[in-house]
Amino acid sequence: MIEYSHFDNLTTGIFENTDTVQVIDVPRLHLYPDRLNRVADTWTKFSWDKCASIGEDEPHIHEWVFPENKLFTGVQYSNDVVGYDIDYYEPETDDGDPSGKKVTREKIYCYEWTHRRFGKHLPWARYWYDLVNDLECVVEKLLPAFDLPENSYTQRQLNIIKYECKEASNNEELKIHRRESSDRFGVDHIDGTLFGLHLGESHPEIHAKPDGADEYVKPDLTGNKVLLLVGEHAADLMNGRGTDHRLFYNGDYLAKSRYSLILDITLRFNDEEDLEHPM
Repeated sequence: MIEYSHFDNLTTGIFENTDTVQVIDVPRLHLYPDRLNRVADTWTKFSWDKCASIGEDEPHIHEWVFPENKLFTGVQYSNDVVGYDIDYYEPETDDGDPSGKKVTREKIYCYEWTHRRFGKHLPWARYWYDLVNDLECVVEKLLPAFDLPENSYTQRQLNIIKYECKEASNNEELKIHRRESSDRFGVDHIDGTLFGLHLGESHPEIHAKPDGADEYVKPDLTGNKVLLLVGEHAADLMNGRGTDHRLFYNGDYLAKSRYSLILDITLRFNDEEDLEHPM
């Protein structure tokens, strides 16, 4: 079941009804009707090397291989400017052999300070800074729901996401790669956050359900609507259920690139040293 509500009627009680998938109509988003086009445009301008060169801290780089499937690999980059992840999956052939071609998921993690401190070097960051500021009215309505630990604070993290299947050589192979991309990178999970606001997709595939529910539902995120993603920390603090979500390939397009946008409100602790990307 999905419950649609308007920002004007939004209260902290929304976290008490975790048996329902919650979608909120946020009028301020009418200022950003092109936000998914801006995601695509940001990816044409983003450069990790540029972010690494303007940062004050030494970049942290972590390469990983999924232990249960060596075809699933990735690299995580982070410094005091942004975080950047790229994950790879190599689809198999009909015979079960590695195909030699990869699908990718890339994420830019844009923080509250990215534009304030480094905006003169990153013109693309201003749009996202303004969008996050205009969504603060939603965050301010929701945060009082939580009695947060004394040694904690909240952090805003905008996830600018691209899924790409650029190595497919024909339409039939592209369909296979798109399905693999959604299955591998869109596996069911609850975010390790306080909560998040899913701000839309270029090609809708997100499905959600309360943790433990039987069936996923597909929310309508057109216009100014956003999906509330109740994270693990909110579920624990409220003794409720997180929002389990995943992707299902919808089969109605052949675009090699697909984009989505999510604002995460993460719970941080004062004794933490390294940034983490919860998802």
